[in-house]
Amino acid sequence: HVECLLQGNLVSEEARGLVRSFLEPLGIAEALEELPASGTAALPEGWTLLEREGTNPEERNGAVVVMLQAAEYSLEMKCLAELAGQVLGQRFFDELRTKQQLGYIVNASAFAETHAFVGLRLTVQSERDPDEVLSR
Repeated sequence: HVECLLQGNLVSEEARGLVRSFLEPLGIAEALEELPASGTAALPEGWTLLEREGTNPEERNGAVVVMLQAAEYSLEMKCLAELAGQVLGQRFFDELRTKQQLGYIVNASAFAETHAFVGLRLTVQSERDPDEVLSR
């Protein structure tokens, strides 16, 4: 089950089209009549890339968010992910924001889905092409 919130200058049909463009690559084609019990699934090994063009052709900014699912949730794994986020976050920011001046927003942090998974989230918002950002 997926919940979406879109904010901004959108009409209803644009919002529905954006939601469909996110759901179709995930194999979700239609709304469910009844919501399933809450849960989180393990990602398959490898990686999945979801790309979306912005709706404003004059907007120069883009963003890359990389989610690394590391381990099943436990207090120990959550603490290790938080520690890794702190250590790597400083280096990530120093290298990509300070030295390479790659983007205005550069962040590495831990995420934890209680009773599911922990991992790291890497975020860069930049005027540079997202493919260039991802390659760094």
